[in-house]
Order: sequence, then structure tokens, then C-alpha cells
Amino acid sequence: MNSYFCFARITPVPLRIIPLQRSVFQVINLNIQNMKKCLLLPAALLLIPGLFAQSGTDLIISEYVEGWSNNKALELYNPTDLPIDLSGYRITRYSNGSTPPIGADNWFVLVSGTIMPHKTKVFVIDMRNPEGQGQDAPVWDALQARADTFVCPVYEESYALYFNGDDAVALEKLNDDMVDIFGKIGERPVNAQGGTSSPTGGWTDTDPYNDGQGVILSADHTLVRKPEIVTGVSTPVEKFNILAQWDSLPANTFTYLGWHDCVANPDTNQKPSFNSESYAFTIDINDPSGTSVGTISATDPNGDELTYYITAGNSYDPFMIDRKTGEIKVAKTEELYWRDYTLTIDVTDGTSPVSKMVDVTVEGGYTGIRDISHGVDIFPNPATAGFIQISAAEEVAGIELYNLTGKLIVSHRGGNRNRYIRLDLGDIGPGLYMMKIRFRDNTFTARKVLVK
Repeated sequence: MNSYFCFARITPVPLRIIPLQRSVFQVINLNIQNMKKCLLLPAALLLIPGLFAQSGTDLIISEYVEGWSNNKALELYNPTDLPIDLSGYRITRYSNGSTPPIGADNWFVLVSGTIMPHKTKVFVIDMRNPEGQGQDAPVWDALQARADTFVCPVYEESYALYFNGDDAVALEKLNDDMVDIFGKIGERPVNAQGGTSSPTGGWTDTDPYNDGQGVILSADHTLVRKPEIVTGVSTPVEKFNILAQWDSLPANTFTYLGWHDCVANPDTNQKPSFNSESYAFTIDINDPSGTSVGTISATDPNGDELTYYITAGNSYDPFMIDRKTGEIKVAKTEELYWRDYTLTIDVTDGTSPVSKMVDVTVEGGYTGIRDISHGVDIFPNPATAGFIQISAAEEVAGIELYNLTGKLIVSHRGGNRNRYIRLDLGDIGPGLYMMKIRFRDNTFTARKVLVK
């Protein structure tokens, strides 16, 4: 594991860059609210007058998300003092070392809308069919919630956002002028074995950054543009050193999308504040999907438009929030359990978020959900030998095991009259998981499983 240091505006703060594997869920010990305020600058530069009173002249790519499956996104940021109309821009993917001209319209996507001064716009692959498989697998709900615009719904018609770590991605004007470039156009970095597949290669943290040595950062990572960057890379680089302009986060981290901390942001900007010290709501377990749980609200001293997100909470959270109004609704009744939930809600004016804890109590009898202790035994729990055994008083139709981000890890379809199942856990990593057990009568139960 490699370690780096990014320097905050006054005090040095250690930043750990952690490589992730697709089969292992890892947590980076990093304060989310402070991450975007790290600057990779010598301390002496902090004394230069006017260093932070900067503004850009055009858009930049402020965040790059290369997650599992179709979890791909780009965030654009406006570091100027004027609105920017996107009708003159496109996003282009230079796949596997290809160089201009692309030669086919399906390698770029036209963008539209307007980005206001010091605000962002998030583009996410338009894969939202929950039944999609393989190349059409759905984007995770947590990423869908962050999207301002969904693009590239049909792969064969536009490949622009289907990057996988070894592709350069550029923001361009329609007259072919380069505005900002992620990666090195014309270069395809390799993996640690010197190949280009199984796994895909990517740019690393070690010079020359393209030979697979060190930690690959452009694949299975979220990358956030450093706050001091206000101008895009408009000419090809000799070497693509990611850490010169980007901070690295684990794969499938989406909580930085929708806001960007930058030195271009006005010094007069003030953070929003919630209109209540605490929020507690009660709902009935029989309430159908779409039922309003309650509304939280905040006020911004500068009058900026606010956006609300659910950023954390219990696993299997069956809730969604209206980004504009702060209204919380029941999203998935089949995952609503008779218990207390604690949600973390972020509100942001586009520059940095403020968090508030919200308590939701679910009351009433069970509808379609079994008592989690009735007729079900799981052993060993904690699991230590790569398998777990489930016995139930009723016939089991299927079992699914999810990690705490909501990703399906293991699934099993029960056979006829199957009340005793041995579930192979494979090589999943240690941690806490949620097991969902479905019975033949279409009722459910959920149990927590600890893997050591």
C-alpha cells in the first residue's frame, strides 16, 4: 500500500491512496467533508499573495468516476463568474490509445444545458433498467441519484462514457478545440503484467505512469480534481501523472458528485444551514412505495439553489429523497422493515455539503415480511470457513447476499422443498453483509451476516 500527503491550506493532512479489488470492499479513513480541501502544494506556496483568488476561463472536468460495471460518470465544473452554455461542447472518449481524428460519431456525446458560475453538472451512463445484465447492467441507485443528465443509453450509438481506465477522455468544443483532457491521448497504459486485459490496464502513481508499476488509479477509482486547478489541460501531456491534479478515492464513491470545492469559489460564499436541529419521522410499515415520510429543509445565506442527498444510513435503506425539495419518500416497500433507521442527509449549495442526521421509525405489523428470528437459523455466524448454512421452517425460494453498499455479492436459488441450504461464500472479503431470504409464498426476511 502506498501513502501520499496532500497539504491542506494551513496544516498538512495525510491522504492514503488505496488500490481496490473488485471482490473486496475497502474503506478509506478519510473525512468526506475535508477531502476536497486538500492541496498537493509545497507549504511555501501558501504564502503567495492572491494564490487563492483565482478564476478560470472555461469549464474543467472536476470529477471522474470509473466504478464497477456501468458505474461511470463525469462531473463538469464552471470556475468562471459567468454561466456557460454547453451547446458548444462534447465529451469524447479516445479508446485504447486511439488518436484524433476519431473517425466515428459514436465516440463522442453532445452535451446540453447551462452550468452556472461555480456550479457543476454530472453526466452518468443511462443504464437504469433494474433487470439489465452484463453490458446493460444498471447503474447503482446511489449514482443515479447524483446524475443531472443521463447520456449514452445505447452502447452501439455512443461509447463516450464507457471508459474503463485505459481510455483518454476529453471535453472539447465543437470546433475541435480541446478544453480539458483526462489521460494521455494516443497512449494505452498496461496492467501490472504488461498486458491490456484481465485486468484492464490504467495510469498509475509511479513514473512513467503507463507501465502498470505502482497503484493503478484510473480504473476502479473515483478521482476528484484538486481545488487549486482552475484551468483544463488543453494540450497533450508527455506523461499523465494523475496525482499532480487529482485526489484519489475508492471505487464507487459518489458522495463528492454534485459539488466541487475550488479556489475559484467566491470568498463570500457561506454554507447552508438546516432549519431544524433534529428531524424524526414515523411511518407505518404498510405504507406503499412513494409515501411521503417527511421533509427536511435548509436555508442558504447567499440564496443559492440547494440540493439534498441521502449519503449514509442502514444497509437496505428503502428511502429516497427529492433532490430539490428535501422530501423523503418510501422507495422499496419489499426492503422496509419494522425498526428504526438513521439516515445522513447532505445539503449542498454546489460548493460543499452540510450534513444532518434524520431518524425514521417504522411502526405497525408485518406485511409480506417475516419476523427475522422466526424459523431461520444461520450458522456459523460469524462465518470463517468460506461457507454458511441456512435452515428454515418454510421452503426457501432464493437467497441473496449484499455488501453494505447494496451490491449483490452471492445469490442462490432454492430447490423444491428446500429448507436447508449450504451457501458458498467464495472469496468474498471480511466484513458485515446483509442476507435476504425469500420464501415460496413471496415473503422475505433479512439477516446480518459477519464474515471474518
